[in-house]
Amino acid sequence: MKTFLFALMIGFSVFATAQNKIIGTVLDSQNKILSGVNINIQEIHKETSSNEFGKYEFNNLPTGKFKIVFSYVGYETQIK
Repeated sequence: MKTFLFALMIGFSVFATAQNKIIGTVLDSQNKILSGVNINIQEIHKETSSNEFGKYEFNNLPTGKFKIVFSYVGYETQIK
């Protein structure tokens, strides 16, 4: 099964203390954009999908640490 390679260093930013926002870009292991990836923060029941540019965003988050689950058909689910 394929695995995700998330552009955590490039597109994943956490501003949990000031703006309570998480934004990022989802890429595969060959740096190709993945659109339609399901992204879920289970602890607070929030979910979104990556857009046609592989970008996603969570707004209005409570302060704290969260596990983010990335799932996409044909790829191994990743938890970050």
